[in-house]
Amino acid sequence: KKLLIFLAIFVIVVGIGYWGLLPQIRAINEIKDGIISEEDKMFLDDMKVAELPFLMDENEDDECRYIAIRYFGRHPDEEAKEILIDIVTDPENQKWEYPVIAVTSLGSYDDEKTINVLKQCLRNANWYIRHNAAVSLDKLKLDDSEYEDILNGDDRFAREVLESDICEIMDDSLG
Repeated sequence: KKLLIFLAIFVIVVGIGYWGLLPQIRAINEIKDGIISEEDKMFLDDMKVAELPFLMDENEDDECRYIAIRYFGRHPDEEAKEILIDIVTDPENQKWEYPVIAVTSLGSYDDEKTINVLKQCLRNANWYIRHNAAVSLDKLKLDDSEYEDILNGDDRFAREVLESDICEIMDDSLG
């Protein structure tokens, strides 16, 4: 009898925790994410990071430059697009994080030049760059015909990353 009472109390506590606390924790995390992005925006405004020379200044702190690159992914700017493309295509880039983040930001720029750069990034040796390029291309909602040159091309590396990442994205959006 004591075991049944203990089990009943345990089930009630677990049920309250699952249906009561879990949604609250999720809501708190969503609010926290919103606050973090607002803090990024305030930081950018305060530091005047949105000025384009900041992106190119290698003497600036890496984290600040990452924030600036992300900023121009959320707030597209034609001049910033050229700098982002330079970051992605620069073979001298010593830090892999810059092109990885810049490729993600380029997903907000829907034009032929950006699409070609993103397609080139599918052939990059860095998996993160390839993956983020596939995600950015998907974000641009291109016609299937836009992918034919890659899917029918001779670069198995690019074809596989595009097929696997696009399928993964489609699965996530469906379920």
